[in-house]
Amino acid sequence: MTDIERKPAGQPYELFAFARRHQIALERARFIIEQFGADRPGADAAAKALSESDF
Repeated sequence: MTDIERKPAGQPYELFAFARRHQIALERARFIIEQFGADRPGADAAAKALSESDF
């Protein structure tokens, strides 16, 4: 089980795990986590949109 799977839904993601999961740069992951905080579905959607826009 990863850090992401173990953390309660009401807590923000861990930076490195989030960046690795979404295959985005740490700076982008940090920005998303700062903007969305504990809103994991929102953070996931933002990361997905970001990673899709890079292609």
